[in-house]
Amino acid sequence: MIQLIPRARQKTTKWSGGETSELFIYPPQASLTAQDFLFRISTASVACGASDFTLFPQKQRILLLLEGDITLTFRGGESIRLTPMQSAAFSGTWHTLSRGTGVNFNLIFSPSAKGFLKAIKLRPEKAWQFSPQSRFTGLYFPSGSAHVMAEDSSYSIEKNDFLLISNPAEGMIIHVDTLCEQYLIMTGVELDDK
Repeated sequence: MIQLIPRARQKTTKWSGGETSELFIYPPQASLTAQDFLFRISTASVACGASDFTLFPQKQRILLLLEGDITLTFRGGESIRLTPMQSAAFSGTWHTLSRGTGVNFNLIFSPSAKGFLKAIKLRPEKAWQFSPQSRFTGLYFPSGSAHVMAEDSSYSIEKNDFLLISNPAEGMIIHVDTLCEQYLIMTGVELDDK
């Protein structure tokens, strides 16, 4: 199944350091407040110079910086500086201080899930294609429009739209065309159904 979630349908709420826009949460009846989700995909702005990240006990996090310059300091004093298209994976249990401002893409998942994030550079002269290998694969377009084709369907993508592919058919091929050089953020989640 393929689902287009345009920017206008993404639920935006405040957090201590800015705003977060939920792209997808699973299961659908789960909530950020209750933290009863198996995984959540979102973007977040970090608008103030320093802020504490929300704790997510017993969850893992992967954060990819879309724009700005942020330094994350974890419990124990370890720090990592992120510039656009760089990522960091860390425990949601860790007290994490963010310094700097920017916008990031987040994947938060439970121990019964495995997830990944990566930035893919798209070029207008060559279509990018792939075969989804995860139970859930998301494509996020942070900076421009694109055209996506999958099987007999096509999707016109605008800036900040999210396309979710769930339970893909074996051998499914996704084609992505763009008119300008830009990054696509790809995320994948596999659930342990045991």
